[in-house]
Amino acid sequence: MATTQAVESALRGYIERVAALLGLDSGSASCEVAEWASGYIALARRLPRWPDHDVALPRDQRHGWAPAV
Repeated sequence: MATTQAVESALRGYIERVAALLGLDSGSASCEVAEWASGYIALARRLPRWPDHDVALPRDQRHGWAPAV
C-alpha cells in the first residue's frame, strides 16, 4: 500500500509539473495508479477542426502521452 501511495504521489507531482509547463493549474490534472499508472490533463483550448470537443493529454505507462479529442 505504501509503495502505491509513493508511486501515486510521484506521478501526481510529474503530471502537475507538466500541466504547469503548459500554463495550466493543477485542477486540470489527475492521475491514478491501478493496474497501470495513468494521468490526464484537460487542456483549456479547443482545436479549430473540432470546436465542439474538449481536448486532453492522457498519459499511461505503456504508451506515454497522446493528445485526445
